[in-house]
Amino acid sequence: MKKTITAFLLIASLLIAGEDWQKSFDASFLMNLNNYSQNWAGEEASSFNWVINGNGNFSKQLYAFLNTSNRIKLSFGQTTSKLKTDSVWGDAMKSTDVIDFESIEKVTLNWLVDPFIGIRLESQFLDESDTMKTCYVNPMKITESFGIARIVYKKDKLEVSSRLGAAIKQNVNRNALIDSTRGFDMTNNGGIEFITDALVPFKENVTYTGRLSLYKALFYSEAEALIGLPNENDWKVIDAAFDNILAIKLGEYLAVNINVQALYDKEIDAKTRLKETVGVGINYKFL
Repeated sequence: MKKTITAFLLIASLLIAGEDWQKSFDASFLMNLNNYSQNWAGEEASSFNWVINGNGNFSKQLYAFLNTSNRIKLSFGQTTSKLKTDSVWGDAMKSTDVIDFESIEKVTLNWLVDPFIGIRLESQFLDESDTMKTCYVNPMKITESFGIARIVYKKDKLEVSSRLGAAIKQNVNRNALIDSTRGFDMTNNGGIEFITDALVPFKENVTYTGRLSLYKALFYSEAEALIGLPNENDWKVIDAAFDNILAIKLGEYLAVNINVQALYDKEIDAKTRLKETVGVGINYKFL
């Protein structure tokens, strides 16, 4: 665990301080306000929500035979509401919370496919699942993977790439309920993972970024504890995730972001979960 965190810190420092990197990092601030006076006819409620997004890509050909590609996705937002009969706004609640960092190292020898190793950290800034204690950057999902990768199509800035390999995942919860007390808990699973990434610039100011990922677990550290339960085999079902982002720039600083995400994980829910976000706000390109 400590080695993994140290590796992420090292990678982050290299991205900031290194030279000759192909870098891009966009940040956006989106908000929406609906406010009604107390004498407004109807049952509408006032609402206010805001979200900050950050998306970055950092890549470099370190050597003739080694390429590194790193991406980071950050998002945090809150929402609050107020009825006409209320004099103050309600408590702010999270509307989105994402930390997603991934680093892929590929051996580039002009073969049909490129061998790769990768590491990925998925988490959130604020864990409020325990009303008695707020925990930061929790829970965490850490994925180590290796296999083969290939650029399926590339023309100018348009690129579609895929990779297939083995993956080992650790789910770490530093605030888990164990025997009526809060403590550290970790589960492990491993299997086969397939990922396809697409970057499609339709115009100079319109860009589509998409990722399709499929994961089939072959072993699970808690499998024996589930024997005989209705959800005994849920962990064996293929997990799927389809993330789509359409970024539209309106001038130098204004932007429209449309994000549609579909997730399927039978351990969480038997049906596909959907998230749709549309925002208009300020956009700034740092790199």
